[in-house]
Amino acid sequence: MLQSATISLTVIFELEYKSKISAVEGVSSVTWLDDSIDITEPLETADSKAVENYYKDNLALMSITIDEDHILDAVSEIRNIVGSDNKMEGSAVSTAAATESTVSEIAKIAAIVVAFVLFVLVLTTTSWAEPLIIMLGLGVAILINMGSNLIFGEISFVSNAAGSILQLAVSLDYSVFLLHRFEDSRKSISDPKDAMVDALCKSTSSILSSGLTTVIGFAALCLIRFKIGADLGLVLAKGVAISLITVFVFMPNFILIVYKLIDKSHHRKLLPSFNKFGKFVSRIMIPMTAVFVIIIAPTYLASNANSFYYGSSHHHQRKRSYTL
Repeated sequence: MLQSATISLTVIFELEYKSKISAVEGVSSVTWLDDSIDITEPLETADSKAVENYYKDNLALMSITIDEDHILDAVSEIRNIVGSDNKMEGSAVSTAAATESTVSEIAKIAAIVVAFVLFVLVLTTTSWAEPLIIMLGLGVAILINMGSNLIFGEISFVSNAAGSILQLAVSLDYSVFLLHRFEDSRKSISDPKDAMVDALCKSTSSILSSGLTTVIGFAALCLIRFKIGADLGLVLAKGVAISLITVFVFMPNFILIVYKLIDKSHHRKLLPSFNKFGKFVSRIMIPMTAVFVIIIAPTYLASNANSFYYGSSHHHQRKRSYTL
């Protein structure tokens, strides 16, 4: 009698869980023991296989179906309902966990990348203001790209999270080219506006060739059958195109406004001269070319011998192999 009473109380408690979970927005269905048998009858008299599928050792297993558009919020709310003592598994849980961890990690990576880029720019420029000017121009392009993603209707969270970092990485040199060309032009042209016109004329071909090559490369991702390839390719191709427009439209005017600040914040070169390194490279040009030609064949064969894995199953397979 004591065991039957305990089971009855537990079943009632699980039905309360089911009711709360069913009320969560985005949950389309919750399947449990009461959908297979009549739980008003003693469980000892019910089909043991049917009971064990949903209830065993005083533990209940519920199958929950969640709408794709509400996965993050629904999983979070269900986790709050069941508490940390209970376990959640399934594709929706994996998607929610991957999304949350990716967004969190991308934010940390972005902070590290921005700090590292600023450090490199400080080392390679001759003005304390130049790194900030370059990063501000890139920030404008990145914000415009993120906002203009609305034209696609929807994009993957991976594209949204990683797109800004990749855009920063591939578009960094455009503003650097223009700014350095402007400084060179000012040495022979006294008027800043004329110097900027000269800088644009001399740098447009190199910037466009570099930028359009990158745009075409990202656009090629659209040919991948895996949908996220096209998604990421469109976002990044558009981002690089916007960066090019920003360099040719926004940056020249912005530089002309703040060029006096650049002049006031000049400092000596922080990096040594690389003339000796350049001479050394020119001396070993032919031997190194021969070395690279020789290693092409074995490295090509090695690339074909690589093994590939997809998704998160590889980690679990490795883990299982260690426990056997």
